[in-house]
Amino acid sequence: MNRAVSQKVISFISLCVVVLLSACGGNSSEQNPGVRNLRPTLAAPAYIQSAAPITAENIASVQLLGRLDQPETPSTLFAHTISPDGTRLVALNNEEILAWDLLSGELVFRTARLNAVNAFYSPDKTEIYTVSPSGRVVAYDADTGAERSAMQVHDRYNNLLAYDAPTGRAAFAGEDGAIRVWDLLERQALVEINAHSGSITVLAFSNDGTQLASAGLDGVAHLWNWQTRTQLGELNLENLLVYRMQFSPDDAQVALGSQSDVRLWSTVDASLTRRLAAPTGGVQQVLLYAPSGRYLAVGNPTGGLQIWNPVSMLETGLIELTGAQLSADFAPEGDLLVASTLGEGGAVFNLPEAENGQVPRGELSLPGSAIFAVEWTDDSRLILLFDASGQVYVMGVGESAA
Repeated sequence: MNRAVSQKVISFISLCVVVLLSACGGNSSEQNPGVRNLRPTLAAPAYIQSAAPITAENIASVQLLGRLDQPETPSTLFAHTISPDGTRLVALNNEEILAWDLLSGELVFRTARLNAVNAFYSPDKTEIYTVSPSGRVVAYDADTGAERSAMQVHDRYNNLLAYDAPTGRAAFAGEDGAIRVWDLLERQALVEINAHSGSITVLAFSNDGTQLASAGLDGVAHLWNWQTRTQLGELNLENLLVYRMQFSPDDAQVALGSQSDVRLWSTVDASLTRRLAAPTGGVQQVLLYAPSGRYLAVGNPTGGLQIWNPVSMLETGLIELTGAQLSADFAPEGDLLVASTLGEGGAVFNLPEAENGQVPRGELSLPGSAIFAVEWTDDSRLILLFDASGQVYVMGVGESAA
């Protein structure tokens, strides 16, 4: 969800798993022949517009509204971004940047990817920014795909960044331990912070955009007022490698997920508050607060997806999902969760109705699909399910069920 982009740690290396190799070997799709020629066997259904936001009351009426197909031989859409108003999807495949209208299902534009591995919308929806492993950012016109400008944002960029979607500011991490913050809309470098003695491994903006949290291979996590380059706190990681990091919705704590536990770090007094046990295998793929702050989802495809109440420190339940590439996202109101793995496809879970550790589950039926990523749009109208073969399934409440 776009509301979470500012908090999400984005690492291109973590995407190169299982069949999601369509862009990890360079620009040429010929380097990844196993991902080519994967067109769906059935024609796409007629596209239906969403008639209402998805809620716990109408979740049983969610249906397939349409499918977004690539115009030529498809490959995995390994990175994507949704416009601030929830009406456009931009995604990267092996060779191209592709943009779709989520209201009609039509392809808006396509253009060469130029080695980009991340994409983001500007706050005003007028531009799209892509980032390459070399630290080069290209700004495109969001309606035509025409290139507007390019900038080199970090000479020692290590494929790790945090993006603050409401402001269009991005923090780029370096192998040298330096963080560089840019205003992408203004094309302006704002601040450089010499944050760590070695490579940075995770990075996150606070929800209000005023703070940055970082952790590195030097075994330390830092909390920063990035505008003044002031350190607000420091945490010894005890030789743990932090995989994921996110601020709580009220910015009162930062969750750090490692191979053994989740640490909830207070931003008020910079003290270590509590620890949560992580599923077997650690917090490799999911660390996500619900927008309400009522739940914290943590996990990996081996140990499953744990749901915690980060205030009471009680576990709501364990969602057992098998298969590679675990993905999850909360509905904007925070009580529903969509999750998927390559092995089981997608499902929706109603968290307030959990009893004795069991969370009610509703299947999103897509026979023969290989879903590796899911996203709930910020207006709560659509659930997007990304298939490893390159299609995007769009689900929501149709007019007949509204």
